[in-house]
Amino acid sequence: MLDTLSIEKNERGTKVKKVIRSALIFLLLSITVSTVYTEGEKEKEAVGIKLALILGAGGRGDLGWNDLAWRGAEMAKERGYVRDYSLMVSSSGEILSLLNSLASSGEYDLILSNGWAYVRALGQVANQFPDQNFAQMDTRPDIEPGSPADKNVLGIVFNQEQMSALAGALAAFTAVYHDFPHVGVVLGTEGAILHDFEIGYKWGMDWGLKWLENNMPDLLKDKKIVQTPRTERVLWTYTGTFDDPAKGKAAAQIQIDKGAGIIYQAAGGTGLGVFTAVEDYHKENNIPFTKPPFAIGVDADQDWINPYILASGMKRVDIAVLETCRLVNEGKFRQMVSENKGLLSMNLKNNGVYLSDEKMLEEFLDFGIKTGAIKEEKVSEIVKNYRELRNSLPDWFWKAIGELESLIKDGKVEVPSPFSNPQKYNIRDLRRIYG
Repeated sequence: MLDTLSIEKNERGTKVKKVIRSALIFLLLSITVSTVYTEGEKEKEAVGIKLALILGAGGRGDLGWNDLAWRGAEMAKERGYVRDYSLMVSSSGEILSLLNSLASSGEYDLILSNGWAYVRALGQVANQFPDQNFAQMDTRPDIEPGSPADKNVLGIVFNQEQMSALAGALAAFTAVYHDFPHVGVVLGTEGAILHDFEIGYKWGMDWGLKWLENNMPDLLKDKKIVQTPRTERVLWTYTGTFDDPAKGKAAAQIQIDKGAGIIYQAAGGTGLGVFTAVEDYHKENNIPFTKPPFAIGVDADQDWINPYILASGMKRVDIAVLETCRLVNEGKFRQMVSENKGLLSMNLKNNGVYLSDEKMLEEFLDFGIKTGAIKEEKVSEIVKNYRELRNSLPDWFWKAIGELESLIKDGKVEVPSPFSNPQKYNIRDLRRIYG
């Protein structure tokens, strides 16, 4: 429950702002008034916590998942929730030792893991250190085998299937409008989280074609994507890694050669190779950037990376890190864990996930500058290209996607989520339907 942070989306985009209550808390912090913590958390002056942030595979530089977590730590420090933080990267084989070492030190108010593969190690360590606060991205302590389900662990979950559905609808419209037989998705290491990306995208693709059938049936006449069998419309590849751009590029090249007009990357740093493949294809074939193939980014707003990226399916990891640090700093972490079954949920309704827009582009241009990936003098050119690409597509694209977004937010449609409900949404059954 994001009770002192309001994540609002208006006609100009999305912004994060403090509400009055948050401002009052900050005023109290500035004059070092003590905060009384809930049971299990000792009383101390709320002058900002010390954070240990463990990044996922590949660490900084992925321009997405890990860099967003770092951004969240920076935001928390700027707002006074964090006084100091340590960044570290661990492999699955080393994480148990690292967690034990961090917890044993007693140095950190919060240990936050940004890699879903770390969940079993966390389950072993959390019970040994009941006074230590832990948080874990992409983890459901209430249902996952080996997950900790204790008062000191917060699982942060994203409805990635929701924003992937919006990306899938965008892909469907692009394939029809530009008359391509396929759309593609390149993924990282296969697992329940990635199944949400895969199925959400395929479901959204299916929804997009049905929307056209109901609203613009003449546009579907003789289109290649309609003539392609339903289970073959989406080309999908698991690369088995999140930090190998060469594999992402190779997978994307194969999909482009098979006729994919747009490719969604859901592979972290590996997915940066998808952007390279799309860019190379345009340059080698002298194709303007307003023509396919296109790419769709992931996690962060990656629309600025090159002019061929049509949109990004965003998971606001930065906001999740910021909110978790706030909870610990204000003494509300254990209460949140207790009242919400150990979960902090980020979804379309609270704008924890969504499809990128121009307002987000502006925000993440600054992010790109801070990561050293973009020079300030390039900003005006990036914005110009972004607008030209978006304006090359008809308005009904975005109106239809907005309609789907509203349906999901209002609970009128449910996007299948193998991660959240594996009993109801079996991945094998879903692949028999969608490919």
